[in-house]
Amino acid sequence: MKILIIVKNFWPELTGIGVCTGDLADWLHTCGHRVSVITTVPHYPAWSVADNEKILLWRKDTRKPYRVMRGATFIPKKPGAMSRVLNALSFAATATPLALLEALRQKPDIVMAVVPTLMAVPAMHAIGALTGARSWIHVQDLEVDAAIEMKLLTGRVARLASTLERWLLRRAGVLSTISEKMAARLAEKCPGADIKVFPNWIDDVEIRPLAGPSPLRAKLKIAAQQKLVLFTGSLVAKQGLEIIPAAARLLKDRSDIYFLVCGEGPLKETIQQQGAPLGNMGFLPLQPRTEFNALLNAADIHLLPQLPNMSDLVMPSKLGPLLASGRPVVASVDATGTVARMVEGAGIIVPPGDAAALAAAIAALADNPQKRRQLGERARARAVETLGRSRILSQIDRMLSAGLGKP
Repeated sequence: MKILIIVKNFWPELTGIGVCTGDLADWLHTCGHRVSVITTVPHYPAWSVADNEKILLWRKDTRKPYRVMRGATFIPKKPGAMSRVLNALSFAATATPLALLEALRQKPDIVMAVVPTLMAVPAMHAIGALTGARSWIHVQDLEVDAAIEMKLLTGRVARLASTLERWLLRRAGVLSTISEKMAARLAEKCPGADIKVFPNWIDDVEIRPLAGPSPLRAKLKIAAQQKLVLFTGSLVAKQGLEIIPAAARLLKDRSDIYFLVCGEGPLKETIQQQGAPLGNMGFLPLQPRTEFNALLNAADIHLLPQLPNMSDLVMPSKLGPLLASGRPVVASVDATGTVARMVEGAGIIVPPGDAAALAAAIAALADNPQKRRQLGERARARAVETLGRSRILSQIDRMLSAGLGKP
């Protein structure tokens, strides 16, 4: 089967959608499908482009065994509401002609657009009209709802964006997303649609508990008696990351507890300014994939914060690896959301934005090694059972092979 994927974030990005879509394209290629990818230069979550990745307009990326075409995109240094819109529009401006040319060359059976960004969806619909390809929208984030919740879109602009979103989504031949809660939201926008749920998977062989201490602890000079509390991932506004230095401040007299934030993103400077003077908080850039399991195993406790009311709009892809590492997760999230359901019994859930509750949960786990071990074992078991890479990607392959080619 010939499959064309249009996605703004793709390999070799180290977090989120880039990782998952890269894995999906690799898997489909391995299964014998003819895969092509239209994307842009790697830039997330740092919102910067390495010198060896910069391009003027378009280029073919030959590092994969399948066809990958990259178009130049405006990358804001400090993304805000307007600059993010410009980023999405510029991606659409370069990706659309690339996708149309690729579709005419390949005549795909399926064209897939990954949201965000919705700006890629019109190109997908155009290709379907030109070639008869079946259209597939995979929703990673409900970006319009999230922007409205964060007050980035208001008034008439918000209403227009919501109307456009519904119109684009309802025209898809196949609609999928990554959690049941997000599927319910999509069902409200697209009544009667058959919405598939494919959670963001984890490689439970690559990410696994180590038999002994992680070698990274020695490199980071973390003492054996210290409990390392780790946040790793994108440093962006929708996560409410300011709660981490606030909790660290409440625990600054506990010499046995050390916080580590590993990541890149627009909030990096803010979090460093808040946390660096405390003395119990350190920072690392995103680690390469080869070091990711060692990083996760260096932790005694993982952190997963979110802003209030965001848990049904976005599903953090980092959750799977955190669970798979066999460490307990302290999640500062809405108690009724998807993240809370995944963490329940494998960690501790505290109200979003409540630094005191977060600090208390961390302290309680730091003082109870048996509880940490029990929760970590449950976390690992849940990750393998529900988020295993081969399990979910095989479901996608079976869905495609069951008749989602040309109608």
